[in-house]
Amino acid sequence: MLLRNLTEEFNRKLRHFPVLVILGPLQYGKTTFIRGALSDWRYLDLEKPSDLGPFKSDAESRLKKLGDKIILDEAQRLPELFPLLRSVIDENRKRNGR
Repeated sequence: MLLRNLTEEFNRKLRHFPVLVILGPLQYGKTTFIRGALSDWRYLDLEKPSDLGPFKSDAESRLKKLGDKIILDEAQRLPELFPLLRSVIDENRKRNGR
């Protein structure tokens, strides 16, 4: 019941905001939750060199290539990504659910 309510609230917010961030303590189920809630989205774990490498070399091109429906897990591993995300989001603020 709690998971269903959380998923419903998450999906409601996804329809009203351009981007969502999930924060919480280590080993609390954030990744499990988001991968279940958005199972059709592209999942990238920035702790994996194969996922992080392309962002380190050209994050802007990588974001454009991947499109809107991506999950960036462990995004704090690449702090310079956040200003770029803001810029990409601001290019079309009315498009929600990215």
